[in-house]
Amino acid sequence: MASAGTPRFPAPAVTFRVFRSRSFAWALSALHCTTLINLLAWIFWAATPAVTVLAFALLIWVLSVLLSVRAFHRFLVGELVWDAQCWGFKCVDRSSGRDTDTLGTAVEVAFDVQSCMLLHFPKAQCFQWVLVHRRDAPSQWLELRRAVYSPPMAVQLPSRPHEFGIVPPA
Repeated sequence: MASAGTPRFPAPAVTFRVFRSRSFAWALSALHCTTLINLLAWIFWAATPAVTVLAFALLIWVLSVLLSVRAFHRFLVGELVWDAQCWGFKCVDRSSGRDTDTLGTAVEVAFDVQSCMLLHFPKAQCFQWVLVHRRDAPSQWLELRRAVYSPPMAVQLPSRPHEFGIVPPA
């Protein structure tokens, strides 16, 4: 697989705006509607369950809805930053007390459908997954893709001056 960046032409530094995913919200809503329909079908057309079993099943469904809504609202909103050396995330919510969280140099693409990518940062300490969409910043989408698929380039200086093409004075 050819990399998008090389030592001579590294991937550009990029800042990409990240929002909460509407498509993920729709997927969660569809999942919860489907489970509610299955639960109601089980209640009305299957053998009549005991009241305690029914209450427990409804409680589990309500808890799963509440937990998924809470998790969705905890998704970070901010800017994903690649400075040609390291990944970082600038949170819009300044109540956390931190301006920028370092995500490390390694990024893995867990899911890529050309208009949406799920990125995994294995060396991050605060969070590890970021879902990015092309519609959030279409003008920076190609730069982000180049940065994601490019290896980090560490600039190594030569140990001897003549490697620069400069002959040292005698």
